[in-house]
Amino acid sequence: MVFTVVTMSQLFQSLAVRSNKDSIFRLGFHTNPAMLGTFFLTLVLQLAVIYLPFLQGIFRTAPLSLRDLGISLVLSTSVFWAVELDKLRLRIQDRRRARSV
Repeated sequence: MVFTVVTMSQLFQSLAVRSNKDSIFRLGFHTNPAMLGTFFLTLVLQLAVIYLPFLQGIFRTAPLSLRDLGISLVLSTSVFWAVELDKLRLRIQDRRRARSV
């Protein structure tokens, strides 16, 4: 489960750090098709490693239950939300500075 959380955390972080200040929701998910394709390809490969028996043997993984996969997904998005909240904080600070000048 830790392997999946770490891998998926990195995937979500890659989406969040496309810009230092602009939110991914403002930029849009479809503005970088290569990155979006890579995101989904990596996600599919991660799922293959934990669910395909021949890859389980190579990587010494075990299949996750649907519950564990859901927990992994929720935990891994914490990096995404932390980055997005930090960018929001920066945008608010910039607006306050601009008003005080």
